[in-house]
Amino acid sequence: MATQAAGLCECLGTPAKSVGVGNAARNGLLSALLAAKDFTGPPEPLTDACKAITMRRTDANPMTDKNLEDKLRDAAAAAIPHNDSAALIDAIWTLDESDDISKLTALAVPRAN
Repeated sequence: MATQAAGLCECLGTPAKSVGVGNAARNGLLSALLAAKDFTGPPEPLTDACKAITMRRTDANPMTDKNLEDKLRDAAAAAIPHNDSAALIDAIWTLDESDDISKLTALAVPRAN
């Protein structure tokens, strides 16, 4: 469901909107738990200092699978060791073939590098 990525206005008035609300709550809780474990981030994350995450998909310039994988690796680098991110990416790409999401959720748990 596309709304899980950002919460789409098109979902207002549908049960899918609740997914966005639930994700916001989960992300808030995850942020608090990570902060309690001294995970930190840049002081001004929206200033685009590294320029590596500025790629935006457009119809004329779609992101490739490799672009998406690299973006996940970069975003998760502080919480998921690089060798574990490969397994996470594989679990994401094959999620539609799985009848149990526990493998994916276990791989997505932050841990020390």
